[in-house]
Amino acid sequence: MKIFSILCVKNEGDIIEECLRKASAWSDRIFVYDGASTDGTWEKVQAMANSHIVPARRDDRVWNDWLRAEIFEEFRHEAKDGDWWCRLDADEFYIDDPKVFLTSVHRLHHAVWGLYIEYYLTEETLARIPDWNAKPAESPLEYLRYYWCDYCEPRFFRYRDGLKWHPRDSAPTHMGLVSPKLIRFRHLPYRFPKQIQHRLRQRMQSVADGHQGDVRGGWHKIVDDDWRKKAVRPASELHFDAHDGNIEVQWEKLPYYLGPWWRRAIQYTCHSLGIWA
Repeated sequence: MKIFSILCVKNEGDIIEECLRKASAWSDRIFVYDGASTDGTWEKVQAMANSHIVPARRDDRVWNDWLRAEIFEEFRHEAKDGDWWCRLDADEFYIDDPKVFLTSVHRLHHAVWGLYIEYYLTEETLARIPDWNAKPAESPLEYLRYYWCDYCEPRFFRYRDGLKWHPRDSAPTHMGLVSPKLIRFRHLPYRFPKQIQHRLRQRMQSVADGHQGDVRGGWHKIVDDDWRKKAVRPASELHFDAHDGNIEVQWEKLPYYLGPWWRRAIQYTCHSLGIWA
């Protein structure tokens, strides 16, 4: 079993190297799509290129999630039935080892959702950052410890030769049955003030240029670059990550990711009979 990751980036220069190092431990191939970064992200990707890390493409099109379909089609010939593909972002770091986790997924399950553990800045954390305009020397995995977890979204799907991922679709058609098991990852979108402000401005510009929305629809809700309003939370309202593997989850607030029983019954039947190749 191999894991192929599609990593789409734009101006993630402060974290791209750490992302690639960590993901290379479990991903056999990481295909990187760069959206015309101007902060040295693409140059860092090229410098790290090896048998695992592939600088696949760079252009200045408006970011939309369906661009991953193009990378998938370009490199799908490397995959075999039973391999896995990952939707990877530069600010995501897995707690559960995907190599181990995916091996345990039942053969009848074709997709895995990720438990979205979102980290925020607190006043205590800000006090540890000496220069708010510069990347801290310490890894954000170390100084970002306060989180909230009430969301999940698709992250992996099992490959099969008949799988179709149509242009302008955010995911393959008839991807398959979703596993009830959720894989956990740390999401670190808010790392230091200048980075957050730039992130907000970049997303507002993408929406103005025609971005069609992400899974959560959050980009269209960004109305200014007030990084405090977006990224700073009171520590008392969050959970502390002691890096002991224990994560508090608001289970009752998670999306209904498995879907209704009748839909799963249809999916099981159609995949078993080969109606959905």
